[in-house]
Amino acid sequence: MIKLSSGPVHVSTADGYRLMIYRKSSSPLVNLKIERSAEGRFAEDRRSIIDQMKEIAAGTKPPDQIDLETSTQKGIELLAINNRDTDNVSGVISMYTLLDAANGNVATVYLLNQRPEVREYASNAEYAELRDRFIGLLSDCMARPEQDRSPSGK
Repeated sequence: MIKLSSGPVHVSTADGYRLMIYRKSSSPLVNLKIERSAEGRFAEDRRSIIDQMKEIAAGTKPPDQIDLETSTQKGIELLAINNRDTDNVSGVISMYTLLDAANGNVATVYLLNQRPEVREYASNAEYAELRDRFIGLLSDCMARPEQDRSPSGK
């Protein structure tokens, strides 16, 4: 279920995984959910997810207003909400949704602010570089044909 201003909306999940990703630190950097929409439900799920992301961005206020960023990488639709300053955010710095219409998959990425004493980035620019590298690798992986994702694939 996701919450919209019009009320709760059901988003289907035929299968899914959740991962907490650590890099060099003892503090997680990414909370990742990868889910497959139920057969025939991807288009409806996509609309609901986009509506949710639009409402999250619209709920921010100046001077900390955040825009919903949209793009496509190798056929994967990306929606992004990025806080501008890593120092004044606790919890989630950025939220990305990657939509793979060809396979009916949805990846939700929460990039987390690490505790200052174990943080893997010293500036907003270093954070943005780590974030962009991770999102690029994930979208590349999602864009690969399914048979290439298996352990025996290339």
